[in-house]
Amino acid sequence: MNTKRILLLLIIICIFNIVQGNEQYNVRNTHWGMTPQEVIKSEDYKFFVNVTANETSSGHVVLSAPIVYTEGFDSLLSYVIKDNGLISASYWFLPTNRFKFDFTKELFADDFKTIQIFLEKQYGKPDKYINEIQCLWIKEKTVIIHLIKEQYNNASHGILYYDINIWKSMGENSVLLNP
Repeated sequence: MNTKRILLLLIIICIFNIVQGNEQYNVRNTHWGMTPQEVIKSEDYKFFVNVTANETSSGHVVLSAPIVYTEGFDSLLSYVIKDNGLISASYWFLPTNRFKFDFTKELFADDFKTIQIFLEKQYGKPDKYINEIQCLWIKEKTVIIHLIKEQYNNASHGILYYDINIWKSMGENSVLLNP
């Protein structure tokens, strides 16, 4: 009888540790605060070979590389590092209809719907809909924003991941209006 209880307790502890271990990542195989070297090491060989590192005027380091997001969606994956710690990541998608030259929100509409379904399977329904082309999920450590951004008669489609503390300090509206 006592052996069964101990065995059950060990199984519960193992399950808890597995679940706990899976929650350590915020985006892909990274967690907030990683150094540029740790981020690159967390990625596969294709990212490592194709990665470019740029420093912005605000002192952020941006690591970027082309990848396939899911279901054949080509994208640019970028990680943003500030003060030697990862603070955000993003995917910016190429339209599946690449023969169009006007990047309008209509061009990305079908892709947006397809990726929205994928995100809802992964994270559940969004916590907030800003409009038909912007929504967000607020998780314990991460804010996920799926959007089509229009600027200067052009549009872009992306998913943004922010350390929740950075997102709170920036203010929700500034992130959504100026990703």
